Amino acid sequence: MPKNKVIEKLADFIESNPDCSFEIDNDCWYINDKNGNQIACDGDFVTNTDWYSSGNLYGASLSEAMVVLLNRKGFDIKASAV
Repeated sequence: MPKNKVIEKLADFIESNPDCSFEIDNDCWYINDKNGNQIACDGDFVTNTDWYSSGNLYGASLSEAMVVLLNRKGFDIKASAV
């Protein structure tokens, strides 16, 4: 289990919205539903990550949450950004 509970909550949110899409900018990100309506953004899951940037930059927290989701499915992924 990752030490970052916000990333866990973000992974839970993504998992509960399987038809979502991500929009990633250099200083923010958004999650949209299947109709293109924004349902979450970086401001809803404020955190720092172990990755290259803080969670709201470059989609780092989205990437970290995807690793959590894959590992829940039985993968053993370890990832970092340089």
